[in-house]
Amino acid sequence: MDSLAILERGYLFPTPATQHGISANCVFCVARQFDEYRVGDLGLMLNGQDAGRLLRYGDAYPATGETLFSWIDEPEVEIRLIREINLTIPLAMLEMPLFLPSLSLRNCFILEELCNWFCSSSMVGGGFHWQDDRVIELARTCWEKRLPITAAELSKMLIAHGMPNFRQERFEDRFSFAISTLIAAKRRPAIKKLRQEETATECLYNLWKRRT
Repeated sequence: MDSLAILERGYLFPTPATQHGISANCVFCVARQFDEYRVGDLGLMLNGQDAGRLLRYGDAYPATGETLFSWIDEPEVEIRLIREINLTIPLAMLEMPLFLPSLSLRNCFILEELCNWFCSSSMVGGGFHWQDDRVIELARTCWEKRLPITAAELSKMLIAHGMPNFRQERFEDRFSFAISTLIAAKRRPAIKKLRQEETATECLYNLWKRRT
């Protein structure tokens, strides 16, 4: 499915699910909505191999959509921040989301992309139109990436991005069934054995305290 080929490619523009995410203090949705950085501001990389690293914003180049930045732990290295590749957020804009699972920031970004796709593709004409094939696609992607996520954890993320509460039980049932079917058919566990030492919640909470 082409819509899921975007995973971890980088910046995603605001979607119909973004406003719901912002209301739930989704750090990724907030970062997609705003792109004004001041020179010298501290920021956080949200995706890719460098997710969780602190940076300092430099000069911006509106014509190319690029912004210079340097890593806090490597101030001598100057890098070009490209919106189509990097998703970042100034620490001053950081709020604490309450729905993130106990996973690394990078894994949470991947899951949030999936939730954004699932909810946005289901919002048609002001309503939420359920389709089981979207749940199957969501489960397949989580299984292929071996993301250690439970149906209950993922449903909280989906509700934060616009899925109605009354769909929670149905989603968890369909998602769990799809994962179990994949495990039986492929004979491979759905998740990695270990989770990251520092979770996204721990990372963001520590930075949120630093911000204040």
